[in-house]
Amino acid sequence: MNILFPVPFFALVAAASLSQVAAWGGEASKPEPQSDNYGTLVKPAMDNAPSRTEVVSAQAVQVGVDESVLGDTLAMTLPLLDENGDTVTLSGLSGGRPVVLQLGYYRCPVICSQVLGNLAKWAAATPQLRAGRDYEVVSVSIDPKETAANAKEARARVMQGTGWHFLTASPASIQAMTEACGFRYLHIKSNDQYAHPGLLVFLSPQGKVTRLLNVSGGVADSGADVDAWSQAVTGAAAGTVTKPPGPTLFAQCTTVVRNALVVFAKNALQAAVLVTISVMLALFFYLRRLEARKQAASG
Repeated sequence: MNILFPVPFFALVAAASLSQVAAWGGEASKPEPQSDNYGTLVKPAMDNAPSRTEVVSAQAVQVGVDESVLGDTLAMTLPLLDENGDTVTLSGLSGGRPVVLQLGYYRCPVICSQVLGNLAKWAAATPQLRAGRDYEVVSVSIDPKETAANAKEARARVMQGTGWHFLTASPASIQAMTEACGFRYLHIKSNDQYAHPGLLVFLSPQGKVTRLLNVSGGVADSGADVDAWSQAVTGAAAGTVTKPPGPTLFAQCTTVVRNALVVFAKNALQAAVLVTISVMLALFFYLRRLEARKQAASG
């Protein structure tokens, strides 16, 4: 009887296991499944078409930023709620200063905290521009279910001090604000998360959209990043509109998460291959040695 018979069987089991890991990696790399009820895409008015909110499929989603809103004006009197649940407006918070607006949500798993982290680094690198004196930073949640408690927790976690505000809003105010900023985002119903771009919107004291600054998912601390931040703040104070030289690719929350999952799946697949090969070789040589001993004993 050949004692090596378990090797082909083990190889089949290992191959089946690897196929499962490979399938996992393949699923991670696929786009979100298409559905007639995938989520709600908020689209700003474009080409004089009326603004609309519609249920769309995954294939129709175009999360991003409409840069044509540069030079348009955002209503500074939209009702918002501060960390204490009191009604405030951008006009009241700005006090005649420019506003650095960050649109996101406080439960965001990846990019929102990194956007604010980069903003804090730039603010620290430009002491000549002080929040609360030269500009105001306003973070507004695009999730109407988030409350003042979420905003207060985010403020304590991310940034404290004068000149920084964490707000929530009604669906009507959120829609008006995101449309004015050209901010397209998607509510994903399957996991109650939002796909959205990572950017900062710079507003003049009168609410003019003067610049849309791309904020990547990683740490942005180069001299060019700091210069862009400083110029954006001073340009907003003067009401100077700065348009990008070409189309801008904005980091998206779900893209970051999904790409990380793909990388993890690929790494897991590679590790599984190495482990499987090592175990198969070890078992092969062990069985060969065991068979040789038996043959020597019988001879």
